[in-house]
Amino acid sequence: MPKRLDDKLLFEIEQFYLDHESETYASLSERFSVGKSTLERIGKQRGWSKRRDQQSSDKLIEQAVIVGESLARLSPNALAEFDQFSQRRLLKIIQKGLLVFEAVIDQNADNPRVLASLAGGLTKLVEVHLKLQPLTAADLVETLIKLDVGPQEFLAQLQQQRKLNAFQN
Repeated sequence: MPKRLDDKLLFEIEQFYLDHESETYASLSERFSVGKSTLERIGKQRGWSKRRDQQSSDKLIEQAVIVGESLARLSPNALAEFDQFSQRRLLKIIQKGLLVFEAVIDQNADNPRVLASLAGGLTKLVEVHLKLQPLTAADLVETLIKLDVGPQEFLAQLQQQRKLNAFQN
């Protein structure tokens, strides 16, 4: 028989849900012997899912800032000094980081604060990734196809970027 919900139990369930991203209302129902539909109703009323998503985004933003700051401390020459094993290991870490960023961006497409915060960390990851594994012509063509950019548009953008770089130097 399901337990009667009091404030103390409800607080405990809420904290557990917020602290454990893999928890579902069904697993909470079993764990705390409370009806699943009751938890779904209360969770919806109190915005548990939104709060957990926000906490998750906040953690990822903090991690992105840490990664960005760490990568900023790496001099461009430091990457060249890494042995091949270290470069491959760092490349795998960066690739996993890029996947995490992609997932978070997809989840928070309508939240400009999260997107802006992630941009710096994502930029650093991409920069280091490109230093460790530069794009080949095939990679560039594949990216252009995904972005639906034609050759003329690409060349125009490339020329504009070269002019901008020449002006800045």
